[in-house]
Amino acid sequence: MAFEIKNFIENHEVAVGGAVAAVAATAGTAGLLALAAAFAVLLALLLAFLAALRANGASRFGQTLDDLRSLLLDRSDPNERAAGVFIWQCIYYKVFKGQQDTLDYEAISYAVMDQHNYLDRSCNVNVDSIEVFFDASDQHLIAFIDSLIAFEIAQEFRGKSFAGYASLRFTGPSKALLGMQRWPVTCVVEVAGLKDVKGTKELVDYAISQALNNNFRGILHWGQRNPSTVQNIEDRFGITALVRTGELQKWRQVLGRITDNGRLDGFSSPFTRQTGLEV
Repeated sequence: MAFEIKNFIENHEVAVGGAVAAVAATAGTAGLLALAAAFAVLLALLLAFLAALRANGASRFGQTLDDLRSLLLDRSDPNERAAGVFIWQCIYYKVFKGQQDTLDYEAISYAVMDQHNYLDRSCNVNVDSIEVFFDASDQHLIAFIDSLIAFEIAQEFRGKSFAGYASLRFTGPSKALLGMQRWPVTCVVEVAGLKDVKGTKELVDYAISQALNNNFRGILHWGQRNPSTVQNIEDRFGITALVRTGELQKWRQVLGRITDNGRLDGFSSPFTRQTGLEV
């Protein structure tokens, strides 16, 4: 990565298939040449950072990335800030491209699927994640995604950055009363990142606030970070001041029979009370 940047500074050349080429395809190279001096400053700092990393040993991956984020994005000089954002995006591209390389190893099925080393007890990753469910035909889905992209672009120029991924997954409908896949085609927006990096929690928090905003009306995954209120859940699962016959009402009625109207509280938890599942 450092070699690619050095070659770009000295020779104004972009290696085909490299990270600089991938990021420059979006940003363009014309304006980057004007930042040559700033790139040179940051390249020197980057090489010193790598040398110190080799000498001191590796910390948790997210912590190393956060140190790098601070080095590249916390710049008072506007040119260095712009150059730092570009270099950060190149490194980010390189890191996550490597995560998608072909791998050849043996492990139990679920370890192969998620690529996690379940024998490693060192907590190499510290992750924050949510999933938000939308009707795939709803225009608010695209507006939600655009709002996340705009938030991330803005925070990178404030010294912060989300370190993770956002993905779109499409599913059929669920038969469950409170299933999140409520439409003929549901789009699931997953946002997951490394909590160690300053900017990841900020983007996830923003995504949650947007999902709960009635301008978007997303449904948060029951099993991930979910601060939904009773009002949020009632609004999304068919209960209003005038209509009380939706899926949530059916759920509450059946739960009431099973629990003898709450006397048997084996299904009760702070989360079910927070979201109004047992009212």
